[in-house]
Amino acid sequence: MIQPVDRVYKIMAVKRPTFKLVLLGEVGVGKTSLFVRLKDDTFLEDTKASIGVDFCETLVKVEGEEVRLCIWDTAGVERFRTMTQGYYRHADAALLVFSLADSASLRLLTSWAREVNDRTVTSNSPVLKIIVGNKSDLEHRTTERTAAELAATYGCELVLQVSAKTGEGIDEAVQVIAGKLLARSRERRRSHLTSPDSDGNPLTLDRQDTKERRQTARCC
Repeated sequence: MIQPVDRVYKIMAVKRPTFKLVLLGEVGVGKTSLFVRLKDDTFLEDTKASIGVDFCETLVKVEGEEVRLCIWDTAGVERFRTMTQGYYRHADAALLVFSLADSASLRLLTSWAREVNDRTVTSNSPVLKIIVGNKSDLEHRTTERTAAELAATYGCELVLQVSAKTGEGIDEAVQVIAGKLLARSRERRRSHLTSPDSDGNPLTLDRQDTKERRQTARCC
């Protein structure tokens, strides 16, 4: 069960695996509604997007471990394509959102997928790309096959269906995403610790290296 957290210091008080997620997609697909659902577990009939970037923090328990997710919403900026590199900086996952009731919004995800690849090309590790079909409570005008083909073309690991309005599939989606991110983080850590150095000896993290990694891992 996702747990909205109102105050940052409550989350920062305990060290937890932390990941940054960015919401991307066309205007009208329900990104802000999805954001509000994740933040406050509610649905607003009228979500007039302001111009700017908003973020919230959510805790989710995975395999007995609490994971902190920082979720960023464009809040209307995407209509002007004015997002900067800062929006993508340190991003661990990109949620490519389309409306299941609008086939055009799925086709237009191709440009967002390309933008993610372009903006994160210098990242130390690949960004986890996930396609999210919102508005599952409405009549579907897209097919799972089309979404799967787009995912395969652009290297998206998951295709999920949710409804920001009813909450259907939200908790399950968050669990799956957090689980994927946690597994990738653990694998990178294991790979780093077992990778040999130039002399063939396994690498280890000293205190200074560990401190620097914690500082650069901030998502917000």
